[in-house]
Amino acid sequence: MPPRQSRPPTVSSLLPPILSLLEPPSPNPYSAHQKALTTTARIASSHPDVATEILFATARELLKLGEAGSGSELGVRMVQILEQADRDVDEKSRASVTQLLALTPAFGPWRKKLADAAIRWTSTHGECPTGDPSLHQYVGELYYKGESDCGVGSAELRTLPIALAPKLFRAYRVPCGVRYDQSNPLTFADHDFVLAEQHLLAAGKRDAAKLLAEMMFEWCEKGKLDPGPYAVRGTLPFLSYRPPNILPALTFLTNFLSLLSSSPSAKHLFTTTLPSQTSYSIADIQLTTCPTLNFLQLALITIQRAPGEGVSGVAARGLDGGVAKEWEALVGRYRRISGVNGVLGQKEVQEVLQQISTNVFLIPPPRGQSDMLQNLMGSLFGGGR
Repeated sequence: MPPRQSRPPTVSSLLPPILSLLEPPSPNPYSAHQKALTTTARIASSHPDVATEILFATARELLKLGEAGSGSELGVRMVQILEQADRDVDEKSRASVTQLLALTPAFGPWRKKLADAAIRWTSTHGECPTGDPSLHQYVGELYYKGESDCGVGSAELRTLPIALAPKLFRAYRVPCGVRYDQSNPLTFADHDFVLAEQHLLAAGKRDAAKLLAEMMFEWCEKGKLDPGPYAVRGTLPFLSYRPPNILPALTFLTNFLSLLSSSPSAKHLFTTTLPSQTSYSIADIQLTTCPTLNFLQLALITIQRAPGEGVSGVAARGLDGGVAKEWEALVGRYRRISGVNGVLGQKEVQEVLQQISTNVFLIPPPRGQSDMLQNLMGSLFGGGR
């Protein structure tokens, strides 16, 4: 007799025995977790879609039962199989990830582990090299509006990278222009904001930028703290791209200024309003007593006048230096106003401004200066160092 043909594995045949282990009155999360892993290990390479369905369904039920560690581990394994099978991110796979993230508790390291794994997968199997923008926005909002410590202590928080270097997001130590008393631990809210900031910037979307403005406004205690550093962190990263990502930068800055101007704690900063005399940027310039806020508004307008793609540096500068000369004058003026100890005088901010000079205005970098991006090798979202 010829050998009997084995039936291909299906979700309907493999999943029910696993989920039955989680049924009342005596659910057995450990056994369900182990059975899901062993079952999917046998079929992951030959039937990855079936394996990911089983892992997702089991992870979801475990998380509903409060089994955060086991559920998130299966979620990470699901993402790994998607990556190994070269599955591109789509609506269904993104929804699976976000469902599991929503069910994962805010406390502990589990949500971050799952989010990091998903971002890594979408960075190589999506349209954006920094990860899926919609997923970034979802994760950023979770961190911003959730309450968690994500398993990272305050000492590690002081060295978490923030996103002043677009695409790499691995440049600078917390905080750039935001100074903390090193003797006092950071609050959980500070930590959530740092993590949320990275994802909202990486999203590069208008809605994410608006959410980032709300978060930065809350982070600076609605204007009680100097809003300049927070405005820098929400504006310059978008402008450092080649070409600059104008829409989210404009969205962030206009929303941030609007929130400040309506806050009793910050209304005193605003002195007058001047028309920007442009039809393509902010309608009005909000003059304030904060040099950093004034600089960012003028910088945004100037960057929007930068040479377009394909224009050489020589042609852009022309005989009179072009808009690049105006940019250098603007940066130099506000650097002097800010002073060496001000926000715009900080080394990290100066490096980003130099990057904008090179990428956007085609100004050659100073001689002997090393490539900034080559100095920023490291993990994209590896957590604390």
